[in-house]
Amino acid sequence: MPTVPIPSSRSVLSTLSKGRLAELGRTFAVALSPDAAREAQVELLAVSGAVRLRELLAALGRDERKAACRVHGLDDSGRARSELAARFLAEHGAGETVPPRSLFDPDRAARCTPKAGDIVQVRHRQWLVEGVVPPPEPADATLVKLVCLDDDNQGRRL
Repeated sequence: MPTVPIPSSRSVLSTLSKGRLAELGRTFAVALSPDAAREAQVELLAVSGAVRLRELLAALGRDERKAACRVHGLDDSGRARSELAARFLAEHGAGETVPPRSLFDPDRAARCTPKAGDIVQVRHRQWLVEGVVPPPEPADATLVKLVCLDDDNQGRRL
């Protein structure tokens, strides 16, 4: 009996043609050599940190999703793209396949919320994170207090 792969961005990418991988490389801003083998293109996209399963599924058409469902042993019935994507995400679990990379230290674990002392870019300007106030309720947003570092607006608070 053949082994069915666990759904991941890499396993879904491996179901696509070389031409389609090149298109996705442009979509996710990952430079792929047109001379590279299809397997090498899959590997580059998978390790880039830019291609996460949820976003990859959103970029695929219905027929591509159906073909990937068949490869992964999932039900490919139905016409709704969202229904096909939901099957993948349910089989995969809640987490993402590739965590986003940190901009300043690729070896450090990525985190979603900045901390005091971080330098961030907001509205095409550099800002120093002065403080972070956690959300009062789980559905609320985190408050991040910033001070502008750019020469023409230095010291402005946001």
